[in-house]
Amino acid sequence: MLEKYRFKMSEYKFLIVEDDIHTADIMAAYIESDERTVRIAQTAQDCFEEIDAFQPDLILLDHNLPDKPGLDILKQLRGQGWDGEQDC
Repeated sequence: MLEKYRFKMSEYKFLIVEDDIHTADIMAAYIESDERTVRIAQTAQDCFEEIDAFQPDLILLDHNLPDKPGLDILKQLRGQGWDGEQDC
């Protein structure tokens, strides 16, 4: 019965939005260790471009980016109807 809830994390795409490249690299290395697909964005602008191009399933979003707070990005994404299952 639980089989229908199992999934392969390797099939998921991750977007790390983090302006500290060292932190982003550490997070990416950990996530990629299971052969998952990961991209990194360092600004809000990069984040939106990656979302359009990459269509991630999961976004790890920094709270404090140089060009926009992470919570503002989240609000903007939610306002556009993005929930990780559809395009912005």
